[in-house]
Amino acid sequence: MGGDFDYFKQIAQVNWYTDTWKKLVLRSKWRFCYVTPYGKSNDAPPDEKFYLGGTGADGIRGFADRSVGPAGGGTRAVIFSTELGYPIGSDQIIGVGFFDAGNSYNKLRDFNFINFHKGVGAGIRIRSPFGLIGFDYAYNLNEGGWEPHLQFGTTF
Repeated sequence: MGGDFDYFKQIAQVNWYTDTWKKLVLRSKWRFCYVTPYGKSNDAPPDEKFYLGGTGADGIRGFADRSVGPAGGGTRAVIFSTELGYPIGSDQIIGVGFFDAGNSYNKLRDFNFINFHKGVGAGIRIRSPFGLIGFDYAYNLNEGGWEPHLQFGTTF
């Protein structure tokens, strides 16, 4: 295919699920991401960089999609997400409370836990024949304001 980018990309993700009290389930996720050019390339391809915010694998709820990190995407990203879920009526409908935090950077020296973008909120998950459908309403702890999120599939 003859692409003109040489790059190396790694994503390490740790997911942890545990029963807590009664029917409450705690889900936690740590995601560490890194992409770097090598060889004749000076930069990683734009579609391989990390654009955080919204829902999905690189999601930080409480922020608009792709709104967190440097303009043009980051080459490093750290995301922490935790959810506490409880079945409502049956295991088909689940209520969740969550906390997300993370940021994207271009240089490792810019990394700082204090500068993480943080969101907190509540949502609902419905197991349907078409897969998991979710709606979250999240509060942006950095700038204030609420952000709704619709998702298909799981963020964990």
